[in-house]
Amino acid sequence: MVSWSLFRDQKECLPDQIGFRPTLHQVYNRELIEGGEHMFAVDRITEDGKKAIVSLLNKSIEIEYAFIFNYPRLIDQLVNIEPITQERVAKKLELLGKESVQHAHWIMRLIENLGGEPQLPVGVIDRMTDIPGLLLEQLEREKLIQSLFQQTRLVAEQNQAKGILTKMKTMEIGSRDMIKERSSTIRVLERLEIDEGRHIKLVQSIFSELNLPMQQ
Repeated sequence: MVSWSLFRDQKECLPDQIGFRPTLHQVYNRELIEGGEHMFAVDRITEDGKKAIVSLLNKSIEIEYAFIFNYPRLIDQLVNIEPITQERVAKKLELLGKESVQHAHWIMRLIENLGGEPQLPVGVIDRMTDIPGLLLEQLEREKLIQSLFQQTRLVAEQNQAKGILTKMKTMEIGSRDMIKERSSTIRVLERLEIDEGRHIKLVQSIFSELNLPMQQ
């Protein structure tokens, strides 16, 4: 196992999006995440719910681990070994790698605050012999982890004790201040789910820019 403490002090990085304008919901979630430590306050979730959430989040860590290693390797392959002319592709891969590190950081903090222990199994790293194949695997992983975050959010929603919602004041949008009452755990999971939807679009756009088919 690899200690998650390697990620504990990872500075939160929210790089500019490439090729996508954030929706109002994405902006709202970004403001909440940037709000500080209160975003990771412990919710009153049932013990069975906590165990189920931790189990699902640990599965997602394994997928993020693959992203953290494979996106930089893809950049190296496409820039230094098989040079490409599409600079935006490397920038998109760099964004995907940075946000994967950030996601792993958030997931591990959630697990710890729910009373669990982040687990990061070290497995076999994918070989770099087939770039289209590896990109396709990354795309499937992005879809899988989005589904995992959605499943985890539903478990969190179904296992909350009464009266746990915390009132939070969000950013001022136009002339209105919006007040939302949402569980901190659910807010983070919603943000992760939204991010993965954007990641899926980014990987799909890379296939398009490289003129690669999205099937083997």
